[in-house]
Amino acid sequence: MKDSIAVISDIHGNITALDTVLKEIRQRNIPRIVCLGDLIGKGPASCRVIDICREESSVVIKGNWDDVATRAHIESDFVRWFADQVDDERKMDLSSLPLCYNLMLGNKRIRFFHASQESPLI
Repeated sequence: MKDSIAVISDIHGNITALDTVLKEIRQRNIPRIVCLGDLIGKGPASCRVIDICREESSVVIKGNWDDVATRAHIESDFVRWFADQVDDERKMDLSSLPLCYNLMLGNKRIRFFHASQESPLI
């Protein structure tokens, strides 16, 4: 199990789901977590999800919600409401997330990304 990796994604502020998944990952003794983004939005606990994912994951990739919520101009009132729940420090953290992450397993390269390696949106 030492080479096992758990991949999580699209948590969208759902702290109950995140806690459940992390408990399962711990029970299975999976040592590494890669988070593919979309930490915020839709659920009630975006800030807690950001903090926990940054603490528990080996790497966190930028998702489309994470990207849009950190922009100066947000067209959607729905997205803007969730973005307004996140403080500036966490927004800066989200804006600095990488678009992709490469991991070598033996002689194989695995590339992780949210939507594509060029953009979290497409």
